[in-house]
Amino acid sequence: MVFLGTAGIFLGIISSSFYWMLISWGQYYNPLFPFFNHFFHSQAIPSLKLFYGNLLPKNLIEAVFFPFYFSFTKNPGWGFSDYRYPFVFVLFIIAALTGRKIKKQALEVKWLYLLLICSYFIWEYSFAVPRYLAPLEMLVPLVIYLLLHQLTKNTFDCLVLTFMIFYTIAFMMVPIHMVRAPWYEASFFNVKLPDFIAKTPKATVLLAYSAYTLSVDPRPLSYLIPFFPPEWRIIGIPFVDEKFILSNEEQQKMSSLINKNSANFYLLTMERNMRELYRAGKELGLSSYGQCEYIYDDRQRMTHEKTLICPVTKCPGSICTRI
Repeated sequence: MVFLGTAGIFLGIISSSFYWMLISWGQYYNPLFPFFNHFFHSQAIPSLKLFYGNLLPKNLIEAVFFPFYFSFTKNPGWGFSDYRYPFVFVLFIIAALTGRKIKKQALEVKWLYLLLICSYFIWEYSFAVPRYLAPLEMLVPLVIYLLLHQLTKNTFDCLVLTFMIFYTIAFMMVPIHMVRAPWYEASFFNVKLPDFIAKTPKATVLLAYSAYTLSVDPRPLSYLIPFFPPEWRIIGIPFVDEKFILSNEEQQKMSSLINKNSANFYLLTMERNMRELYRAGKELGLSSYGQCEYIYDDRQRMTHEKTLICPVTKCPGSICTRI
C-alpha cells in the first residue's frame, strides 16, 4: 500500500510538472528554478537558498502553532486572517487524541491527510508565503468535512458542524490589504519623462533590477519601458543586496551589445541605487556624461522615492576613470 501511494504521488508530479521541469533544466540546469539553486547551482542566478526570513517561524513554539500565528497576529508579511487552518489543526489534534475510527478510514482519505500535512510543513519550512497556500486552501475544506465525518456519530451532526465552521471561516476571513492610489488620471502611472527623451530617437538604457522578486531593492521600474520611444533599447542589470552582480558570460554579452551601439547611453534606477549602477556601467566600459534628470510618476508619490535617468558615454579606448 505504501509503495502504491508513493508511486501515485510520483506519477502525479511527473504528469503535472515533468514537462516544465524538463524545460527549466534545459534552460537553467535547475528543474525547480529559481528555487533550491544552492543545490543545483544554476549559472543564471547566484547559488543561494531563497527564503523569506520575515515570514518564517521564529522559534519552535511559533512553528508548532503557526496556523494560529498567521491567523490571529498582525504580521505585515501575512496581512490576512484565514481561520480554516486553526480549525483543521484542532480537528487533527482531536482525531489523534481520541483515535476515533482512524484505522477504519479509507486508504484514499489517509493519503489525502498525509498530502495536506506534508505539503503544509514543506510550505512552512521553505516559504510561509500566503499566496503559495492556494492549493491547500482548496483542499482544507474537504479535509475539515472528512475529519468531522470521522469524529461525529451521524450525518446530521456532521453537516451542522460543517456549516457552522464554514460560515465562521467565511465571516471572519480578512483578505490581504491592497494599496490603491485614488489619483489615477490618464493612466495607472501618469509617467512624466524628461523632455529630452522624446527628442532622442535612439538610445540604450541600463536598467537596474532585483535578481529576486522577494527583494524590492532596487525598486522595479520595468513599468516605465512602454513609455520610452520604440527605438530605445533596455539592458537589465541584476542586483543582489543592493549590489550589481554579473557573471563573466553576462558581462561579455552586455559589453558586446554596448560596443555594437553608437547611440546615446543612459542609466536608470532609483536615486539611492544610482552610485552602484554607475559602478556597473564602469565595468561595462561606460562613464558619466552630464547631469541626471528625474522621472516622475504616481508610484513615487506612494513610496516617496526619486527615479533618475543619467547620461553616460563609452570610455575613450578601454580605460574608464572612476565615477
